[in-house]
Amino acid sequence: MSAYLIVNYEVEDPALYGEYAKGAGPAMKIGKECELIAFDPATDRIEGDSSGR
Repeated sequence: MSAYLIVNYEVEDPALYGEYAKGAGPAMKIGKECELIAFDPATDRIEGDSSGR
């Protein structure tokens, strides 16, 4: 079964996020094939309010 995961988030601590990212990719591939088809860190909100975090 195929699935698409669309995520939009703000990184508040780039150094900590870098540590997370080192393990996140391999963790997503456990037992299944996972392919990143698009990535753009500069997204624009076109609808709705910020999460307020």
